[in-house]
Amino acid sequence: MALHVRALTPLELAEALDDAGDEGAPAEVASDRAMGRVVVAGLWEDHGPVFTSAEQAARMPHQAWGSLMDAALRGLAGIMPSRALCSADEWAEWRKALDKGARHPSNMGEAFRMRDCHDLVLGWRGSVRRFRPERYFGLPVADITDGQLLAFDAAIAAADDIQKKASATHEPD
Repeated sequence: MALHVRALTPLELAEALDDAGDEGAPAEVASDRAMGRVVVAGLWEDHGPVFTSAEQAARMPHQAWGSLMDAALRGLAGIMPSRALCSADEWAEWRKALDKGARHPSNMGEAFRMRDCHDLVLGWRGSVRRFRPERYFGLPVADITDGQLLAFDAAIAAADDIQKKASATHEPD
């Protein structure tokens, strides 16, 4: 059985981190339980989730569960930037990496496609673009992950910078 992790939607992550059942537990125990629920939600095999519930996962031998949990959390950290799980430094690293990726020449076409997903909003002071990542990703807003939003923002910034540079070089003297 091949196991893999998948990024969680904001709702899935919020549900996993919900501490409703952890009242009265020491903070460290509540935190371990929450991370266990994150692993249960994000750990999949070919045909679906590995575990049907956190209770099922808790029946694993302690050492095996600890090893599986560590590996799964490392996997999630590598694919799922999340404001709920990342430190400020980790978030900055994700932003830097996605910005660099968005500016790579092989991604510029995609960056411009992302930038085109917007509405033009007219107001009394002028117009603004309201970006619509749900159009690009084809998902409801609530299902778009923090990582997708970071990538979307990085792509828009890259496309805008390229457009500004191109406009500056083509302006008449």
